[in-house]
Amino acid sequence: MNANLKGFHNNAMDMMLAAGGRYPPGTIFPNHAYVGSGFEVTQTPKKGLRLVDLSAEGPFALAGLIEGDVVTRVAGERWKSYGDFYDGLHKAAGSEMFQVEFYRNGDKQEVTVARAYRAEESSPEFAAEPFHTPAGPQTVIVESEMSIADELAKFAKLRDSGVISADEFEAQKARLLSAE
Repeated sequence: MNANLKGFHNNAMDMMLAAGGRYPPGTIFPNHAYVGSGFEVTQTPKKGLRLVDLSAEGPFALAGLIEGDVVTRVAGERWKSYGDFYDGLHKAAGSEMFQVEFYRNGDKQEVTVARAYRAEESSPEFAAEPFHTPAGPQTVIVESEMSIADELAKFAKLRDSGVISADEFEAQKARLLSAE
């Protein structure tokens, strides 16, 4: 199995961006360590996550990891599933340095990585041109595929897995309930 996760860079936080969401300005991510790489699942030379789209300024690259290395353990957590990998990133957030076990050219190696977090989110960029609507009457139909209960359950799951904080969950809950 070789499921490509390009675009799923850095850690679980990108899943919200991939779904079309944005983080509010000032958002920080202290729950998981940032590593500066995308991944793809591989079974060779060992079951793990092959590094792709490695950021030259990211913590993995600065520690000496290169594209193509296969990560099998992060902060003591052996990779058996994505949950294990994210558990490792969560554990890595608790110390200033953490160990990463990986394979390069079939050889098992280990490196110490300096913990880093994603940068604080800044205000989103907006186009310089103002938005223009066409002349004439407009009909806008908004259909929600998810009920408010489904959306709350989705945010509760993100909170329970450490992707968002309890405060972020409460803010989303208030937003959803006020839109009723």
